[in-house]
Amino acid sequence: MNENTKNINKDDILNQTGNLIDLVEKAYKSGTAAHKVEQDIFTELLKMGHILLGYLFALYQGSDQGETIELSDGRQVKRLPTQHKRSYLSLFGEFNLFRWVYGTREGQKLDCIPMDKQLQLPSSKYSYLLQDWGQSLVVAVPYAEASKVIKRIFSLSFPVSALERTVLSTSSFTNAYFDRQTSVQQAEPGQIIVTSADCKGVVIRKPSAEKTDSKQENKPANIEQVTPKGHYGNKKMAVVGASYSVDPYPRTPEKVLEALFRSGDPLTAEITEQVRPKPVNKHVRACMDRDNKDTLQPARETIFSWIGGEIKQRNPSGNNTVVLIMDGEKKLWEMGTEMMAPENCIQILDIIHAASYLWKAAEALSLDSSTKDNILVVKKYMGFLLNGQVKKVIRSFRHLATRRKITGKRLEQIKISCGYLESNAGRMRYNEYLAAGYPIGSGIIEGACRHIIVDRMEESGMRWVMAGAKAILGLRCIYINGDWEQFMGFNIQQEQRTIHPATANILEAVNDNVFSQLKVA
Repeated sequence: MNENTKNINKDDILNQTGNLIDLVEKAYKSGTAAHKVEQDIFTELLKMGHILLGYLFALYQGSDQGETIELSDGRQVKRLPTQHKRSYLSLFGEFNLFRWVYGTREGQKLDCIPMDKQLQLPSSKYSYLLQDWGQSLVVAVPYAEASKVIKRIFSLSFPVSALERTVLSTSSFTNAYFDRQTSVQQAEPGQIIVTSADCKGVVIRKPSAEKTDSKQENKPANIEQVTPKGHYGNKKMAVVGASYSVDPYPRTPEKVLEALFRSGDPLTAEITEQVRPKPVNKHVRACMDRDNKDTLQPARETIFSWIGGEIKQRNPSGNNTVVLIMDGEKKLWEMGTEMMAPENCIQILDIIHAASYLWKAAEALSLDSSTKDNILVVKKYMGFLLNGQVKKVIRSFRHLATRRKITGKRLEQIKISCGYLESNAGRMRYNEYLAAGYPIGSGIIEGACRHIIVDRMEESGMRWVMAGAKAILGLRCIYINGDWEQFMGFNIQQEQRTIHPATANILEAVNDNVFSQLKVA
């Protein structure tokens, strides 16, 4: 429904109210099923919404502010001779809006559109509420599915290409929001502030494919596309960060060892107890920014700078313990050490990643041992690690490799495992961490990588362009953090500042005469 709002008046509202009452009475007389009546009422309410919103637009009558208005920079601009039309698509349908505009002359950039400013209309034709609801779907499901949902519920066409454009526009404010607007609840006295970071790949479309597809018409707008198997692009890494607060949970090495091997698989077992404190106020952020050399340095800096900001808000007095848990990724530890001084932050190597290197060394050392025998070996050395005896593990691996005359690839694997443990020894004082109640596993960041990236961006055959991947990552993190409504308000505020940089002294007083002109009794 696309309507000129000049033709809408109060009589239309009253007539539609009567239609709703008639609908319910007829449904009662005919014994219509409740769910069918529900659908009919919803359809009529959408029509009522269209009439009411059109009535609002009609009240403004194009917002004539006189022959001239003064902008905030002191310039005087005149009203142009004719009203300018724009489209506006709301949840209730589409409108043609005719507004008075101010500027130097026709054909040049307009200096002020009072009605647009008064109503805070968006730069695109899609209403902010429609954008909000559409994008809140897009952060969870593919664009095409979001478009279908909107079409089915509201009978509106919100094409994939339009959804993609609005997502790109909205996401341009995500960094500013993270940097200036997010607020974090202060940690309770005695709580531990846990931070973590990791990298996860996103399939990015090959440049040649992107160039070819951009020339084809009637295609989705290059952001998200599903392709046949074997036609994927290359993976580009995103840096994901997480922070939360949690109460201490002291354990003994023996208890943790028992929990790790309860399932017989040290790589997948979880360290869990019924009384384990739950993380609170968890926040996540992801970034794919790259420099001219195509490295992740800007992304790492962004994430660790954000983590630093989270720590300041959670721990303003500096009295809470701060922990950084990660795997052995060298670049992440270098950035973490640079931006989070070790004297102010306890660095912990994720125990599950450490266990993976014990497993690899055990396999390399074994000649004809079964998997069950290797598990027993890994459990033995894990006990050493949990008791803070990492040097003992390294010495034992090297001694056994020499005594058993291990060579070739197996010896290389033992060297890799020993090197990994040696370079991270300072982060493996697990007996101290457990006694203090610190977490020693990075399950939160592993889960964040799956939830942020895998669950949304790795459906079968899915690939992205870089701009689209960045946009979804930023918006999805905001949604997961529970900041969606606050962010959408921030987005509107920022876009309005962009649209109306030279604010005019627009008349705010209501013209009571307009009601009688629109047949209002």
